[in-house]
Formats: sequence, C-alpha cells, structure tokens
Amino acid sequence: MDWETAKKYADSSTPLNTPKKVRQYRNRVDPLDAFWGEIVAMLEQDPRIKPYAILEFMNDKHHEEF
Repeated sequence: MDWETAKKYADSSTPLNTPKKVRQYRNRVDPLDAFWGEIVAMLEQDPRIKPYAILEFMNDKHHEEF
C-alpha cells in the first residue's frame, strides 16, 4: 500500500469496514414490468416452467421488445 493511501485511511474518521447503506428506491425502470402479469399467469399455470421457456415464449410473442 502506498504511503499516501495509508495516511488517508489513518486520518479518516470512518472505519474501513463500514457496511454500505441499502437503497430503498429503484434507480431504473424494471424492463419486465409491462410483461409481469403475463409471466405470473404462465407460472401459475405451470409452476415447473423453466426460465428459458418463458424467455423463448416472450421473445416469440413480443419479438420487438425482446
């Protein structure tokens, strides 16, 4: 470690292992929000359906968005 870096940490008033604060807000729009109801309906119909099958179905049905 460089001397200047060590000095910066030694002079700092915050400890090195401070946990990060968890964000309570979204910082971007959910890309699946418009399709979530359809995805939930598919999962309710068949809970064993695989994620790649859902993606393939959505890609076939909504090919311009996926």
